[in-house]
Amino acid sequence: MIQRDTFEEDYRLFWSTESSERATTDASLVAMIFVMLAMGTQFVDLPSVEEKEQTAEFYISASHQALRMFSYLGRPSMRSIQTMVLITYFLMNDNHASDAWAFAGILQRQAYALGLNRDPSIVKPDAHPSEMQQRRKVWQAVFMQDTFLSVIIKLPPTDGENAVRTPNNEALTPKPFQATHTDVRIEDLTEDEGAPAEYGASDTSFIRSMLLIAELVKDQPPGSNMDQMYLSAKTDILKMVGILQLSSEHDLVARTRVGVLSSYL
Repeated sequence: MIQRDTFEEDYRLFWSTESSERATTDASLVAMIFVMLAMGTQFVDLPSVEEKEQTAEFYISASHQALRMFSYLGRPSMRSIQTMVLITYFLMNDNHASDAWAFAGILQRQAYALGLNRDPSIVKPDAHPSEMQQRRKVWQAVFMQDTFLSVIIKLPPTDGENAVRTPNNEALTPKPFQATHTDVRIEDLTEDEGAPAEYGASDTSFIRSMLLIAELVKDQPPGSNMDQMYLSAKTDILKMVGILQLSSEHDLVARTRVGVLSSYL
């Protein structure tokens, strides 16, 4: 979702700037830095649990304040939306699922406001390929997070039906339930240079499995026209569970996701 090279360059530039000039820095970048520190604090060992919680809360409060200084509600940007995705995951990891649900609702509408649910080759045909790819990835991050939250809280997904298509150009959502608010395609998601060769296939499988879960959350029983998709997505879920189990022994988030995905097998 976040291009690593670009972020690291912006991060180095921020700290190389004179202290007197940092006040003019894009506040959404400051918010992103603080939310990363907050999430990192959740997974490090500190002398006491209380110190760990207080430190994480300090960083996440600073991130919220920076977003407010950026006026994120009135002028959404790619970076502010990326930051909001991370804040939502922080709230989920901090056992504040209800807060995460409410915040994610704002996030979803911010994504719509930027047109991230539309294929960038249609709405921004003159954009650079890297910008198009970034828009696709951020939208998929927002969509999958919304679905995962729906599973946890057992409420309908904010973004409803999805018309993302398979590499064979077949809709993963059956025709009676298709929506027109998104036309971003899975096969257009290519990985950044340097990513593991197998990561692209795993990423696609995860997206397809989340689409299946989105349908199940809405209590739509698989009909005859969903059987093939259901079986295919079930296989993808099994693959994702296997991948997550490799790190679940030491990773609480991975264990949680294994439990959630396994409940649909």
